[in-house]
Amino acid sequence: MNAFEKRRASIESFVRREDGRTSSPEPVPDDTVKVVADAAPQPEPAKPAGGLKAATLPAVVGGLAGAVLAVAVVLTMTELRPPLDPRLPGLAQQVAGFQQSLYVLETAVRTAEADLVRALEADTALGARLDQQASGFQTAMSEIADARRQLRVESGPGSVVFGVSVVQLADAVASGRPFESEWVNLYALTDGHSRLRDQLSRLMPVASAGVPTVESLRATLHATAAAAGTPVVDPNDLYLYSLNLVQTGLGVPIGTTAAKQVVGGLVTEADRRLSEGDVSGALAAFANLTREAAEPFETWLAQANRRATADAVVAEFTRVSKEALQSRAAAKAG
Repeated sequence: MNAFEKRRASIESFVRREDGRTSSPEPVPDDTVKVVADAAPQPEPAKPAGGLKAATLPAVVGGLAGAVLAVAVVLTMTELRPPLDPRLPGLAQQVAGFQQSLYVLETAVRTAEADLVRALEADTALGARLDQQASGFQTAMSEIADARRQLRVESGPGSVVFGVSVVQLADAVASGRPFESEWVNLYALTDGHSRLRDQLSRLMPVASAGVPTVESLRATLHATAAAAGTPVVDPNDLYLYSLNLVQTGLGVPIGTTAAKQVVGGLVTEADRRLSEGDVSGALAAFANLTREAAEPFETWLAQANRRATADAVVAEFTRVSKEALQSRAAAKAG
């Protein structure tokens, strides 16, 4: 018999004892019986007590039985309830902490949502400002392009500034001065004119040192020719001129060889052309010399070539400037 059955039997025994005690009459003492017997018979009064007892007995018994049954149920549940898992308190704390973390996370998410909304609003406003700035930038770039076109017209070939720069370059070349600043000015003024810039690139190696003047070329030629034994014949020197005339006219070398006589004649012709400012013509005269005959004049030929290149570039820029000025003047007149 288990504990539940034992308690049930104990409760039933208790209930039976209570029922027996209530239903059995209490013993009456002998003296009381004797007194009652001796006394004169009287009419029996009404018996309300018996009726009241009969009415309250079931209620009392039911209340006691209910109380006992409740106690039995509580005891039974206490005995039969499984023991509490020792891990449950820790798990409850973890769940509570997890709920707190969820609450904090939810608060952070809501804060982030609010920040995101503000950021989106700020981004929209920034996008509008950027669009406005982009529009202003495009307008500024358009104005700059217009200004550059106008500046190109006012400073490119055909402009007064370009013409003055060409004259300054020509003067520097003629005087033998370095022309770096003039070269830089013309390079800036020829933006968009690749052909003119190609011409300027030919002068870059000699811009810092300049080129020799015609007078210095003549002096160097005279000295070089005299050292080579083929002096330049001065037409004002009647003796040398007559001697050279006899040699060239009659073909009779006097005091010289035929080869030197030919070289001397070409050197004299080159000097004559230099006196006219024709450096290219002087170089053309030397083109008829053999390599061996021209060897003493290599240094002079290099200097003359630099001067001829500078003269050619200046002539080209002068022509372009003149034609552009004429075209611009005609356009304004029309």
